[in-house]
Amino acid sequence: MNIKRLTERPIGTTDDREFTQDEVRQIIVGFSPRKAPELDGITSEILILVFKSIPKTVTSIYTECLKRECFPQNWKIAKITPVTKPGKEDSQDSSKDRPISLLNIRGNVLEKLPINRIMHHIYKIHYINDNQFGFTPQQSTTDAAMSVKQFIEPELERGRVVIIVSLDVK
Repeated sequence: MNIKRLTERPIGTTDDREFTQDEVRQIIVGFSPRKAPELDGITSEILILVFKSIPKTVTSIYTECLKRECFPQNWKIAKITPVTKPGKEDSQDSSKDRPISLLNIRGNVLEKLPINRIMHHIYKIHYINDNQFGFTPQQSTTDAAMSVKQFIEPELERGRVVIIVSLDVK
């Protein structure tokens, strides 16, 4: 197995602790069982069965990967499948397809373990602004639009001018 060292060394803190079996289990069962397998054919259903059989071993694999600051190279290889956009089936334009990349489920688990801890910490200390909607759990475009509406309506009722600048970064 090819191993890639992380380039930046994380800051060690006194409260770093190993991942628990429950943390790993929650992440594994959180993946859709209907999701297509990637190149190695391992699905979340298979990973769940393996975890149920040997939970300590699976948990220790993830803990060791992060302790040693390595990410198995073959866990980062994606299978890219083009999916044709609705209504563009007969088009010859290359933009008719959007690529879907199927990443290794084991790599997804390894990425999600520290992300969950970081997000838990960020929310615990209230570090995220209430106006942050993108990449935020339980927040949608509709929530963002409603927030803008709630800000604008009182100003318009007072006869004030409201200017909005919106960016769509591609």
